[in-house]
Amino acid sequence: MYRGKTLISLLGLALLGGGGPAFAQAAPAGYERCPRQHFCLFDGAGGTGLMASFRHGSPDLRRQSMDDRASSYADRTTDTWWCLYENPNYDESSWPIYPGGSGNLSPEWDNRASSAKPCYR
Repeated sequence: MYRGKTLISLLGLALLGGGGPAFAQAAPAGYERCPRQHFCLFDGAGGTGLMASFRHGSPDLRRQSMDDRASSYADRTTDTWWCLYENPNYDESSWPIYPGGSGNLSPEWDNRASSAKPCYR
């Protein structure tokens, strides 16, 4: 009878997830959410909010729900400058972002970008 209670107790612990310590890693936050070798835009300051990730750019940020919404960026590439453009299809003035950089967009560019692409290597 003692054996049966022990088996039931062990089975109960296993079903409740009490079989031993579990270690979970915290999900990346802020700029760290941007995958390596990608350029990312965020609709919140400091890499918060909605994120759009790019390897080749976008002629129209509406496709990523980011048109006139970007407030911060992360360039996780090692050798590529990215440029943000005021209008779709890489039109009008641009703002270059250096490789490996991250931060908030300047007040002049906050919520203003409508397209983005690699612009210098």
